Amino acid sequence: MRHALRFVKIAVLGTTLLVVPLRAATIETMASLSDPLLAFPQVRLSNGTFYGPIFGGFNGASDHGSIFKLGPDGSLTTLYQFQAATEDEANPTILIAAADGNLYGGTAPRSVGDANGIIFRLTLSGTFTPLYRFNDAKGTHVTSLMQAADGNFYGTAAGDSSGGFFNHPPALHNPGIFFRLTPAGDFTTLYTFSGGADGSLPNAITQGADGNFYGSTLYGPESPPNVFSGYGTVFEFTPAGALTTLYRFTGANDGGNPSKVIQGGDGNLYGIATYPTVGTLFKVTLSGVRTTLYSFAGNNGSDPSRLIPSTDGNVYGTTQDGGIPQAGSIFKINPAGQVTTYIFDGAATGGHPSQLFEGEEHSLYGATSADGASGHGTVFRLNMAPPRTLLNISTRSQVLTGDKVLIGGFIITGSDPKKVIIRGIGPSLNGVGVTLQDPMLELHQGSATIAINDDWKEHQAEVEATNIPPTNDLESAIVATLTPGAYTAILKGKNNGTGIGVVEVYDLDQAANSELANISTRGVVNTSDNVMIGGLIVSGG
Repeated sequence: MRHALRFVKIAVLGTTLLVVPLRAATIETMASLSDPLLAFPQVRLSNGTFYGPIFGGFNGASDHGSIFKLGPDGSLTTLYQFQAATEDEANPTILIAAADGNLYGGTAPRSVGDANGIIFRLTLSGTFTPLYRFNDAKGTHVTSLMQAADGNFYGTAAGDSSGGFFNHPPALHNPGIFFRLTPAGDFTTLYTFSGGADGSLPNAITQGADGNFYGSTLYGPESPPNVFSGYGTVFEFTPAGALTTLYRFTGANDGGNPSKVIQGGDGNLYGIATYPTVGTLFKVTLSGVRTTLYSFAGNNGSDPSRLIPSTDGNVYGTTQDGGIPQAGSIFKINPAGQVTTYIFDGAATGGHPSQLFEGEEHSLYGATSADGASGHGTVFRLNMAPPRTLLNISTRSQVLTGDKVLIGGFIITGSDPKKVIIRGIGPSLNGVGVTLQDPMLELHQGSATIAINDDWKEHQAEVEATNIPPTNDLESAIVATLTPGAYTAILKGKNNGTGIGVVEVYDLDQAANSELANISTRGVVNTSDNVMIGGLIVSGG
C-alpha cells in the first residue's frame, strides 16, 4: 500500500483543521449519451473512448453493420461503415484492442448459406484491412479473439450454414477450431473440435498466468451429430494446441452451456452457465473442480455480461435487469465466493449496463443503453479508488507556557474503539531552530484526564510494541484505545521549558470500524521556523 504524506503550513491563523474525506465504491454518471446506443462497446482505450460493433441486418438487409465510437463525453459517432461487395466483409460481431494501437475483430454470416466470416484490422482513423477469410463454406466465423503475450492473436471459430435443419450434413457444419493468427495474417489451425466429448461451438478464450489458454464450449457432446447440442465444457489448451477438458457439464445440478470464461486473480476460472435458468456464476479450478457461486433468478439480475478480472483480485460483471427498478446491476465476486451488488437506479445512473472495463485506480467503466439525462443511456463508472484513510495527524508549533502551550484536538468517528499512539516530540527535531527539550504530554476527553506522560520509556514495552516509539528518551508517548468521540492532546515543556514541538496521533488499528477524522490545533503562530505546520499521512494513494 502506498502512503501519501501531506503538509499544510499555516502562517497567519492560530489553529489548523485538517480533514480527509473517505470514499466508498459507488456508481457515478460520467456523461449522458447523445444518441441511442445500438450495441454495447467491447473496447475501452486508456483515453476513455469506447468502441464496439453493430451487427447490421439479416437476409439481404441493406445495413451491413458498423464500428461505433463512444466518447467519454457521451458523443456517438461511426468510425467505420461496412459497405462490402462480399458478404464476408459485413456484420461485425467481435472487437478487441491490440498492442499496436489498432482494433481487430471478426464478422459473421448474414443469412443461411452465406459466406464465411473474416478477421480484420481497423485503425483508429477508420482504415479497414481484411487479414484472413475463412473459406470452408460452413459459415465459419470467429467466436472469440484475444492477443496473447507473444504478440499473436488466438481465438476460436465455428459455424453451420445448413439453416437449422435437423440432419445437418457434415459438409455444412463446423463444431469449432482453436487457431493462431499473426499480425501479418498468417493463420494456423491448432485444434479441430470433433463435436464429441471435446465439445462444440467454442465461445471464449483467455490466456492464463501459466501461458496456457482457457475457455469454454457452449455445446457438446453433440447428439445427434452435426447439430449444436449438449451442455458444454471448460477446456485448457497449450500454445501448441494440446487440449485438456477440465470439466464437462451434465445439465443436472451443475447446469450447462458455459460462456464468458476468464481467469481470476486467484488462478481459478470463472464463467457463466445459462442452462437451465437465467444464469449461474461458476468457478472451475485448474484441476477441474466446479463450484456454483451465485444464481441469477431474474429479480437479482438476468443476462449477465462478460466477466472481468480486476487488479484488485475480484471478478466483476453486470446484469441487464435486477434490483429496483429492474435497471440492472454490477456484481462483484471475491476469492472467498462472497457476492456484492451495486444497483443502477434507472434514472441518473442509467439502466441496462454493458460489460465493464477497468481504468484508473481499479475503477470500472461502461455504458448503459437507457435512461440518464438524455434518456439514451449513460457513460458510467464504478468508483473503486482505494479508500483514503488518515494514518497520522500532527501539528508542529512553538510551545510556550501558560495558555500558549500546544493543544491538539482530534476526533475518532465510527462505531468501534480505535487504538492509537499519541506522541510528543521535541529533542529529535532537526533543523527547526530551538526545540522543546523535555516534552510532557497529556490526553483529555472533555474535563477528564485520560493519561499523562513525561518520558515514553515509563511504558517502554507497550510503546515499542507499536513499532513507532520516539527516538529520544526524553520525548513522550501515550498508547490508548479510545471510543469514538473528541479528544485533546496537550504538549508542554517540563519545568516550563519552551521550544518547537510536535504533537501527533497514529492510527494503530486500521481494521476497526472507526477512523481518525481531523486535527484542530491551537498554538502560537510566529514567523520563520515558528509558524504552525499541520501534517497528515493518508493511505490508499
